[in-house]
Parts: sequence; structure tokens; C-alpha cells
Amino acid sequence: MQLSKGIKKGEPTYPAMLNLDDEFGEASVIPMVIEKVLEQNNDMMSAKLPETLPPWIEVDHRIELEVRAKPPAMALYRMDP
Repeated sequence: MQLSKGIKKGEPTYPAMLNLDDEFGEASVIPMVIEKVLEQNNDMMSAKLPETLPPWIEVDHRIELEVRAKPPAMALYRMDP
């Protein structure tokens, strides 16, 4: 649980829980503060989630080395000769 990790590491940790249903299963009134935050961030998520994953794109991730440059004394990662 993230809460316990934050507490153990001494990081600022703020637990929060939002329950919008009352005991009868009916939606309760949303506090104005929460409603404002939801309105400000309504463009963050689409109302309908996509049904498929985005297309796979092959990306060549590599680090371009300088010509005739010496590698560091201790390699932090494997480098092609």
C-alpha cells in the first residue's frame, strides 16, 4: 500500500478517501471544492475509454556516441564498441 511506504520513508503523506454513495446506494451531494476540481480537470479523461490499444510503433531507442570520444572510467550501461 502506497500510504504505508510514504509513512515509513518519512515523506509527506496525505491519505484521502472520497465516498459519494450513502448507505442506501444513492449518490450524495458532491462538495463544492471537489466539484470545482472535477470541472477544472474534466479534459484529463475522455468520457468513453477506447476499446483497443493504440497501434504499436517501433521506436529505435539508442544513445548516440560522439566520434572518437573516450567512454567514462566505469560504464554505467553497456555500450556498443
